[in-house]
Amino acid sequence: MNLKPYQVAGAQFLVARKFAFLADQMGLGKSAQAIRGCDLVHAKTVVVICPAVARVNWQREFELWGQQDRHVFVYSYDKVATDARVRASIEAAKPDVLICDEAHYLKTRSTKRTIAIYGKGCKNNGVAQHAARVWLLTGTPCPNDAGELFPHLRALWPETIMKSEGAMNYVEFIYRYCVVLKTPFGDKIIGNKNAAELRSLLATFMLRRKADDVLKELPAINWAVTPIEPDHVLSDLPRLEQTPEVEALRTSLNDGVLPESGLVALATLRRVTGLAKAGVAARMLREELESDAYQKIVVFVQHLDVGKTLMEQLSAYGTVFLNGSTTPTMKQKMIDDFQRNPEVRVFVGQLQACSTAITLHAANQVLFVEQSWTPSDNAQAAKRCHRIGQTRPVFVRMLGLAKSIDEAVARVLARKTQAIAEILE
Repeated sequence: MNLKPYQVAGAQFLVARKFAFLADQMGLGKSAQAIRGCDLVHAKTVVVICPAVARVNWQREFELWGQQDRHVFVYSYDKVATDARVRASIEAAKPDVLICDEAHYLKTRSTKRTIAIYGKGCKNNGVAQHAARVWLLTGTPCPNDAGELFPHLRALWPETIMKSEGAMNYVEFIYRYCVVLKTPFGDKIIGNKNAAELRSLLATFMLRRKADDVLKELPAINWAVTPIEPDHVLSDLPRLEQTPEVEALRTSLNDGVLPESGLVALATLRRVTGLAKAGVAARMLREELESDAYQKIVVFVQHLDVGKTLMEQLSAYGTVFLNGSTTPTMKQKMIDDFQRNPEVRVFVGQLQACSTAITLHAANQVLFVEQSWTPSDNAQAAKRCHRIGQTRPVFVRMLGLAKSIDEAVARVLARKTQAIAEILE
């Protein structure tokens, strides 16, 4: 697969630096750029540290984008933080490239994960010091304030925060670059100062492009399958997958075909799979919303109980749930609230009730926790955000439960849905 010009430039930016920070907005393909960078430096051993829910996807990304044979090891931040054997194995591997995905997970200097990777005091005496190159990836490099950049700067770029007697400590850093309010509970950061100076030093090692910056190089709508691996799968799922109907479906999917017959018998399997994904999806969305990866998102489901689970677990972010039982009056109120009220950030919609005749272009992020068997239904649902009045590229993710038939279904549906969307355009 070919990278877009801005992605090629991103890969070259990484290659030109031992330590680099790729901070493109969400959805611009940071993983593909990093993998191409690994190819360009002929990396034989690569270690990726990422959130647990992203581990499966990173393996798939290397299979999709990698052009060279190599050893790839993918660990979660929590595993690296808590398992000394994992840390020892990374140190022994001496990776050619260490990729820290969602690097804002290292924003707090005192957490176990930050200490494991950057060492005590963020003096680069953790696992990162054993890598030839360290590349950080995140669309939200400092989710809350400039002080969250300190662990990265102190560990990897201490020369950028030097003073006469050595690198700044954390307190010196925040007093240099943040407006700090003293309270009975300690210092509280309430703003920035010397911002131009901070931007200037970041520019030496950080590349950040917004979707609007590369809009002409992006397709109008971007589809991707996101495999997830929940901490546990509902006990019924393995049993339900061991049926002749599911085995026949699996064979068809391996051939890239979504059969039209026999799907009714799989309704229970689909519902249980949806519930297995709902909790993981809610946790993933909470992290993204907390870090302001985007302002609003539209989430599609098939089953009522899956939607209710998401509604309950995301209620803190101003969530509305439009389903088949929603009255017309309430339906319009939910749409208007989502479109106009910045406090309403999540729209959960049951596909049957939301795939046509409504506009949701206040969001350019779409997540299918469950998909319709009919690809055109999914395309039409995504078009709720991708329609006249939308000024940003729309990014659509389809969740697939790793190591289950659901992942294969999501993969086929994503391919077919994208093809239909292109025709509709």
